[in-house]
Amino acid sequence: MKEESFKNMDENAYRIAYLIAGFIRKTLTETEHDELDAWVESSDDNMLLFEELTDEKNIEANLRSEERR
Repeated sequence: MKEESFKNMDENAYRIAYLIAGFIRKTLTETEHDELDAWVESSDDNMLLFEELTDEKNIEANLRSEERR
């Protein structure tokens, strides 16, 4: 049973990552945007994570870091 719940958590994490990447790229459909909004609004932790991951300064810093590798 535990293995199944970990699988569901992984699937949810991948889905949220997909939605956040789509938000950054501005490629989300209206339905996907609504799904992301619902996830963000479902908890303060989700909102903080979303804000951190979509902050332009953080994105630029991460891109510069990757370019140096």
